[in-house]
Amino acid sequence: MLIPVPDGGLYGKIWDTIHKGLGYAFRPSRIRREGRAAVEVRRDEMLMLAQAERDVERIKMGELELLPDGRLVKAGSNTTLHQLENNKTIELQANDVPGGAEIPPMLELQQSQQYLEEVRGLQRGINLQKIVLFSEEAVEEELQKDPSVSNEQVNPDWFARWQSIAQDVSDEQMQRLWGRVLAGEVKQPRTYSLHALSLLSQLSKEDAELIARVANFEFGEAMLKLSANELSELSIDYSDLIYLSDINVLNGVGGVGGFSKKIELSNFTYNGAAKRAAIIGLRPYAVVLIFPETKADLALQVYTVSKPAAQLMKMCSRNLDMGYLRALARAAKGYGAEEVRYGLADFSGDEITVQFNSTQVVPV
Repeated sequence: MLIPVPDGGLYGKIWDTIHKGLGYAFRPSRIRREGRAAVEVRRDEMLMLAQAERDVERIKMGELELLPDGRLVKAGSNTTLHQLENNKTIELQANDVPGGAEIPPMLELQQSQQYLEEVRGLQRGINLQKIVLFSEEAVEEELQKDPSVSNEQVNPDWFARWQSIAQDVSDEQMQRLWGRVLAGEVKQPRTYSLHALSLLSQLSKEDAELIARVANFEFGEAMLKLSANELSELSIDYSDLIYLSDINVLNGVGGVGGFSKKIELSNFTYNGAAKRAAIIGLRPYAVVLIFPETKADLALQVYTVSKPAAQLMKMCSRNLDMGYLRALARAAKGYGAEEVRYGLADFSGDEITVQFNSTQVVPV
């Protein structure tokens, strides 16, 4: 069920989800938000988190020490967290313990591990707070696409999985993606499956950039099968497609390759004559394929996009690639299309709506 909400409604739902999943003690900072512009607040909070990250890095390098009461002090030794992580031996002097007694090896290991976990916990907290702030940024774009917000709550298991992965993401570009995922799922639960979270967790920044490029070619969980020359015109190498197949983004690459995708045709009157037409969505555009009235069916040769990858592609800002559009038009004409047109379309709901009078012919 969808309900219209005023600006800020999705912000509130995000924070309700965060509080239920992480507790009401979790918040980006103690900066007062009332009466302040959201951009200004997020800027100040990001500055505070950046300082916190620098402090954590200094702890890792042994320059600062975290005391049990939470205070930071200048470290009294050269032991770094990296040494602890690499399991290097730490030699302790007799005066480091009361009475000069030796620290039992197991106690020493336990103390080192406990300290390591405390510092990791600090970094994870910073990561989550930054991602939540990025999710607030994503809210504005989500509401521009569609101002309606589902009143359905996010599945607690989904949020637990999101948190368990997101807390260890420290690259800012990837943090922004995890923030967009949270905003999209809160707006409409089941937008991103657990399989989509698993796929995203395995992607590098370079993988995400490649998927974002290929997202420009996706329609209906498919991508038109192209020749080597056509791929080259799009600055895509066939090896890129092989790699995307290896990481479970594309299917049907390699060997003979490709699948047959059936495209629905409907009756259509064009310039006073009976025709058949198909609509293909290349967000934010629609491509209209116009065939003779006698055209019975249409099936294009494609690579399929896995469902988790197609869900992640919803986050991508898409641009119409004229080279790909021309390749699609050539393929359609090879199947008997008389004309191919394109224009901006409405993708809200389950159908693609395009004003035909505003479309223009694709130059082939």
